[in-house]
Amino acid sequence: MISDELGCQLHDLVRRGQPLTADEQAQLEAWYTEKGRAEMTQLGLTVAEAQAAYVVSAGQPPSRQPLVTEAANTTLPLPDTVQVLLELPRGIFAALRQDPPNFIRQMRLAAAAKWYEIGLLSQAKAAEVAGVSRSEFLASLAHFNVSPFQYDADEIVKEVTGA
Repeated sequence: MISDELGCQLHDLVRRGQPLTADEQAQLEAWYTEKGRAEMTQLGLTVAEAQAAYVVSAGQPPSRQPLVTEAANTTLPLPDTVQVLLELPRGIFAALRQDPPNFIRQMRLAAAAKWYEIGLLSQAKAAEVAGVSRSEFLASLAHFNVSPFQYDADEIVKEVTGA
C-alpha cells in the first residue's frame, strides 16, 4: 500500500492527463481500492449497497467515473468526490423524456447555472459542479437564460462611468 501523499500525487497526475507507468497505475488502483473500502466501512455500507449507490454516477464524464476494480469486482469513488443518492419517482423520467444518466447530467447543469446566476459559484466552480469544461458551461448558460456576466446593467454603468 502506498502512502496517501503518493496516492494524491498520482491521482493529481491522472486528473491533469499525465500518463502513468503500469506500476504507478497499479499502485493508484490499489490506493483507490483501499480508500473506497475505508469509506464504505465508515458509511457502514456493504459492497452491494455501495455499487447500487454509484449507479447514479453514469452521467458523469470519464474523469469523474467511479473506479471499477476487476480483482474485487467493486465500484469505488475517486477520493475527492462525494456521491449523493437521490430518490425520485420513476415517472419523472418519462415526463421529462430523459433516461436517468441524461437526467442527472441536466440536473447538475441546471443547478450549477442557477447557483452561478445567483452568485454562489464562480464560472469555474459551476462548470466543475456541472461536470463540463468552463467553455461548455458558458455555452450552456443561454439554454437557461442566464447571462455569462455576473454584473447587472447598473453595475456595468457604474464601472464604465467610474462612479
